[in-house]
Amino acid sequence: MDASVFGGALTITRAISRIFVACILASASLARPAFCELPSTPTSTPKVAPAATETATATVTPTSICDQTARFPRSSPIPLGISGGNARDFLNTSAGRTCIGGTLGSLLEDSNNKQYILGTNHLLARNNSAALGEPIVQPGLQDTKCNAGHGNVVAKLSKFVPLHFAHNSENMVDAAIAKASLFPNGNAKVSSDILNIGGISSDVIAKPTVEMNVQEMGDGSCQTLGVVTALNVNVSVSYVRFNKNKPKIANFLGQIQISSSNPAAKTFVAAADIGSLIVTAPTDGSCPQPVALLFAVSVNANGPVGFATPVQSVLDLLNTANPKEISGLQFVNSCPTSVAAPAAPTIKGFSADAIQAATDTRDRNVDELMSIPEAIGTGVGIGNAPDRLAIIVYVKRLTPDQLAATPGEIEGVPVVLRETGEITTD
Repeated sequence: MDASVFGGALTITRAISRIFVACILASASLARPAFCELPSTPTSTPKVAPAATETATATVTPTSICDQTARFPRSSPIPLGISGGNARDFLNTSAGRTCIGGTLGSLLEDSNNKQYILGTNHLLARNNSAALGEPIVQPGLQDTKCNAGHGNVVAKLSKFVPLHFAHNSENMVDAAIAKASLFPNGNAKVSSDILNIGGISSDVIAKPTVEMNVQEMGDGSCQTLGVVTALNVNVSVSYVRFNKNKPKIANFLGQIQISSSNPAAKTFVAAADIGSLIVTAPTDGSCPQPVALLFAVSVNANGPVGFATPVQSVLDLLNTANPKEISGLQFVNSCPTSVAAPAAPTIKGFSADAIQAATDTRDRNVDELMSIPEAIGTGVGIGNAPDRLAIIVYVKRLTPDQLAATPGEIEGVPVVLRETGEITTD
């Protein structure tokens, strides 16, 4: 999520930079991989996904171009992976208007064939405070100078999983859906394609594993390539919204961490990418498979990393949330027929038994691990040695004293401190 402030000379403060070019959709159906063009320059090269067996040292760099500030043609369905948010997500102050937006991630369909945009609670439902039916606009307020009238209403808030902020409460997801709007002629305003990625599979949901190569398309970073670097992440997340001095804290269980697959680039995500769908990055012509919903990022000197919820958890909890009549949610399959059956990803990673054993060790020793000063979470993933799983302890700030006080191993499993700064939704 990206927060912008407008006041006085109507200037904008953003945490990300963008290339402002016209993104013109030639038709309602985007070929995979779809990409935007500079109107007066040669066509840009489609992004190249890393080989499925590559690890965190992959150096493939996407080259697609996108303009997140443009409204897509009002006569054609919008793709997803683009700027959007709740039209009422702003605050008027003496300094001007502050507003929030992020990424409209992907398209779901329920058992009654009604379609919904998938995003996060804090983006679509304003941290539990929105009423069902509130308008969702594209582009988001952060890209329209906080003016909801400058965006298209593309959906209405339909359902969200409540967030819990009490000290000892636990969350599994930050998720919401909004019913996609229709044109007057009954045609859909929202495409199931993701910009620069194209169609995704509804037949297979990829279970995250360490060293899985993934990609995302978001408002902040356009399309980026990443690698899953930690699983079973339990972490505290700051929900700042309009009060940086008193953020709300939500505790999450069972998340994943994703880092850039290009060490030189460092950055996999930006705050405005929150809400995007993380999918696999196949190289065999098969359709990308849904992996996780991005809901938080960390900000530190080494570059942001993303934290996301496995999509099976997202679907399970959305299906059981109120209103109950919206159920049977699944991703909309927009893959071409010739590639509609995705191949299972080939992963150079660690066995499920090894990951579970390291997780069990973490859980038995969690009190000791979380007693490390400024610890805000733990996970299991890639440590300092690429061929050995480690327990990851996330700390806001890394100091020599912390390193000296941290055991090198617990029950034979290495312990690694990872400095993240605040893990936040803003």
